[in-house]
Amino acid sequence: MDPDKTSYVRLNEEKVIAKSDILSLLKTYNCYHEGKSFQLRIREEEGELIVEGLLNISWGLRRPIRLQMHDDNERFRYACTSAWRSESSESSRSENAEHQFCSEPNNNKISASPIPSVDDAEEDIPQLLRTRSDASFVNIQRRSKIHNTADSQRLKRHRFSINGHFYNHKTSVFTPSYGSVTNVRVNSTLTTQHVLNLLLNKFRVENKGDEFGLYLVHESGERTKLKDTEFPLVFRLLHGPCEKIARIFIMEKDLGEEITYDVAQYIKFEMPVLDSFIKKLKEEEEREILKLTRKYSALRSDCEKRRKNTNGQTGMTCYHLLPFPMTDLHENGCISHFFFYLFKVNNIVEIGANWIHGPSKENPVFRLACDYQLLDKESMSEENQAVDIGGHPLFVPNWFTSSGRKLGPETMGPVVEFFMKLLERSQQFNDSGGEPLPSVGEFLKTEVERLAPEEWKEDEANIAVKMAMINTLLKLECCVSGTHTMDDVGLGAFGMYKTLPGLDCTFPAGYEGLIDHMMKELPKDIVLYNKPVKCIHWNYTKNGPKTTGASFPVMIECVNGETFAADHVIVTIPLGYLKKHQSSFLSPPLPLHKLHSIQRMGYGTNNKIFLEFEQPFWDEDCELIYFVWEDETHLADVVSDVKMSWIRKLIGFTVLKPTERYGHVLCGWIAGRESEYMETLSEHEVLHSVTHLLRIFTGNPTITPRKLLRSQWFHDPYSCGSYTYVAKGCSGYDIDNLAEPLPLKGSNSKSLQVLFAGEATHRSFFSTVHGALLSGWREAERLISHYTPASGSFPSKL
Repeated sequence: MDPDKTSYVRLNEEKVIAKSDILSLLKTYNCYHEGKSFQLRIREEEGELIVEGLLNISWGLRRPIRLQMHDDNERFRYACTSAWRSESSESSRSENAEHQFCSEPNNNKISASPIPSVDDAEEDIPQLLRTRSDASFVNIQRRSKIHNTADSQRLKRHRFSINGHFYNHKTSVFTPSYGSVTNVRVNSTLTTQHVLNLLLNKFRVENKGDEFGLYLVHESGERTKLKDTEFPLVFRLLHGPCEKIARIFIMEKDLGEEITYDVAQYIKFEMPVLDSFIKKLKEEEEREILKLTRKYSALRSDCEKRRKNTNGQTGMTCYHLLPFPMTDLHENGCISHFFFYLFKVNNIVEIGANWIHGPSKENPVFRLACDYQLLDKESMSEENQAVDIGGHPLFVPNWFTSSGRKLGPETMGPVVEFFMKLLERSQQFNDSGGEPLPSVGEFLKTEVERLAPEEWKEDEANIAVKMAMINTLLKLECCVSGTHTMDDVGLGAFGMYKTLPGLDCTFPAGYEGLIDHMMKELPKDIVLYNKPVKCIHWNYTKNGPKTTGASFPVMIECVNGETFAADHVIVTIPLGYLKKHQSSFLSPPLPLHKLHSIQRMGYGTNNKIFLEFEQPFWDEDCELIYFVWEDETHLADVVSDVKMSWIRKLIGFTVLKPTERYGHVLCGWIAGRESEYMETLSEHEVLHSVTHLLRIFTGNPTITPRKLLRSQWFHDPYSCGSYTYVAKGCSGYDIDNLAEPLPLKGSNSKSLQVLFAGEATHRSFFSTVHGALLSGWREAERLISHYTPASGSFPSKL
């Protein structure tokens, strides 16, 4: 027996579903249909896992269909009645057996109404019976019953009914009532085309199967066509048993059309409302066009003035390169793309930086936010600043398990406390040295296996679920560190990261407010947009264009061919971009020791998945939802098959608060290569997987998110991931090497040509916004000190 076949059920030719997931779905499905004939059963046949049962299909046809006038049940006629009398008793028994076989119930309803006699002649009446085996005709001779005149007229005039819709038996043409339901008995190996053929054969429809298609229609109006190679019964399982949420329709291929969720969300609006939407969008578009036209006209005029004014001048020129959030030569068309408007007007969610970590006087981001009055009073209070949470916010959690259970704090609370103590111990080796293992992951797993039996000996019944919870916490740490696995994070350098006091807080109006206020303090029109940089040429000896003979040591070459001459350039691009383009981004290339440090430093992906709901399924005071896979008792923070099981890396959701601002919105967290694979899937596929996950863990088959939004940092061309972590073999010297300006000390060339800033260049606050801000101030002060060495540090808020 092939173990792969019994481990999965196929969704289509390319994708399969794990057996454990199918069994969980089947349990929910059958509970919903308890006591009804629609329950499904599962079996193994020749080593293959098969689900079978009745599948409801709704009629959604717009054109009439034609039924066969005569089918395989047509009666045989003989020349004389003596042949009827000579039938053997064996034939009679066969006929009785055949009648019993054909009595299987279906949704065909046959009704008859007596009509006054108009013709004494006997006439064959077409019959709509279920298809039967050709073997039933062997050695059987059937005869027509002899009817009296009244019976003949009644049969001649009778009308058949399918799902309550009558049709004329002479033409056998009718259109089934829209939305009426029929069913066919199928299994998980039958494709869409097979199921269509079964349905058409059941009602003896003459039309060919390739004229029709099966569509999954959601309550919202979203409509998805099932491919010919997909398996409808499996799709029914995946979308749950409730047909109020999703139904399978048979429709004409040329008339049925797919409707995406983005379109479906507007279907229920009245036409006047939709017209007003379009009007507002057009007005907004016109305003943006006018704004951009004015802006670039002003920029063009300003550039012309500057070009004329700079003839013959040789002053200092410095460019600041930063893909986000603030640049002089900007790769994108906006200052910040960390935020999105979502779900409601004025509802902002951050797809990038979210919290101010350690909001206290030591944090420059917090100080600026207070100066600009961007935070609420509670966040700026002395009490809030005095709380020291050690880098882990104090959330009120809900714990859900893969069996649909909700666990209480009496079971899970001690597990979290136990894990946090081990995490604190893993940070101590940076100061003391002597780390026993190379990575944080190896240390944590070793210590859990060593200490857990003694720690939990009084609660042996819950040891398995507690070990599963440890796995969830390991995955959570992957999100915090921005790594694929904690086995990649160096144990010795892990304690380099320093936390600041203060209860983490957010910007009510988003980080955008901070960026806007900082931009207002810069000279007008100093920032250039949409200037992707191809290469930075340093130690440059040629005279660049528009320099009027002046010599600059740095020449910035853009993708569009433009060049900018400078004395200094501050590079704050993400480490992920530098890793990917380290050989071509600078010319001459980076020194070897810098390249080695870049290679040793870690840079990973952490993505967010936002979901909006009509009503919450979580507790009112809940701030964090954990997902605990009860079958994951072996300690690991990665999945064995990324394509099949990526969703298992999703640790859970934080609840966006307050509800008055955000509505009922959750933010899911997923890191590593599983997160990177998630980015390759369509939004519909991600929504489907997350919805299925929620239904499994809550035991509620009706949970349906209204909308989804996700980040895709790994595939962002200018970030190539999220943020930095200290990898195995990495140390503080690597961070210092990266931050070192070019050319190196001791060189005869003009100094400080290329300076490096950004979160990856800060020893203590890497991966944070305040680390990035402090590194930028550091390089600015380096340049100020270079030109005014006697004045010391420059007293500026920025």
